[in-house]
Amino acid sequence: MSSNIKPNVEEHFDDYASTGRWQALLREKVDSNNFPYIIRFDWYKDIMNTLLPDSVLDVGCGSGDFVTIVPNSISRYKGMDISEQMLVATKDIIDKLPQAEQEKYSLVQSSFETYEDSQDYDFILASGFLEYFVELKPIIEKLYQLTSDNGHLAIQVPNREFFRWKGIALAKENDKGFSHHRISGSECDQLMAEAGYTKVQGDYINHYYYPYKRIFPKLHIIFDKLLSPYTPVSFSRKRASMYCGVYKK
Repeated sequence: MSSNIKPNVEEHFDDYASTGRWQALLREKVDSNNFPYIIRFDWYKDIMNTLLPDSVLDVGCGSGDFVTIVPNSISRYKGMDISEQMLVATKDIIDKLPQAEQEKYSLVQSSFETYEDSQDYDFILASGFLEYFVELKPIIEKLYQLTSDNGHLAIQVPNREFFRWKGIALAKENDKGFSHHRISGSECDQLMAEAGYTKVQGDYINHYYYPYKRIFPKLHIIFDKLLSPYTPVSFSRKRASMYCGVYKK
């Protein structure tokens, strides 16, 4: 049986984490390279603070960037990633938590296709995750199975309608040895609905409101935070690079 995940994904992220490049995206000062990651991080922080989940499954947890926004009130957190080096970085963050908090956390190295879990979760975090699979529907169906009744999935995908990507659904970037999906907001909503989820909210983030965002990245972050709620969807579809959705089971 062939794998559903894109070839070279594990190698790519192992290399990214082992060099420290990935971790630096959120742990250094705002610059022209990391502002999209900070905008995404802030979106998830707002969602997490609103829903205050009891149990969290972080699929494709990467270097543990979201551990710092998990509420202290959780009873359990599980981070899953295909990359061993990413999990090493995640463990470094967990090890800095108070001992009582550390006991709530667990990590597992696995491809999501082969991942098995006897428990479900009332919050599943899937950031920079879905686009790396060949077939999307089986992945979403499995996410649905792992979501507890009345639980939520919070997912972020690269917005295919973003003007720079010209509607290309399967793209290959220079720094990656594989292609990955770009998914429009409406496509994401439809895929989730077909799996059984109900949409709670959908947000376009990282808007390109002006041409000098890389010169003034801090200003870009502020503009995106303040203006996104008031920006017409017709504009966001073309000028925002990411779509984020919250869906309820």
